[in-house]
Amino acid sequence: MAGRIAHYRTELQNRGGDWESYLKANSGLPGPRANLELVGAVGEEADSDLLWRLSASNDEFLALCGTAGLGGLVIGEPDKVLRRLNRAGF
Repeated sequence: MAGRIAHYRTELQNRGGDWESYLKANSGLPGPRANLELVGAVGEEADSDLLWRLSASNDEFLALCGTAGLGGLVIGEPDKVLRRLNRAGF
């Protein structure tokens, strides 16, 4: 699994700003399961602004990527993330 996450991290780094189309194309959906390795790579590579934007997406895989990544941010910056969630009405 770590090898696949590393692969996806490299792919994301090489894409510049066009992640959304890549994420949708490689989501594994529809199918038996979402591409969890890609979800993990997004959480490791995306900045907080992108994670917030993805988490608000109407696309289920983009929202999954963003929300999972925000979970990682909570560990490192709990007060900042919780304040932003409160301002957003969550």
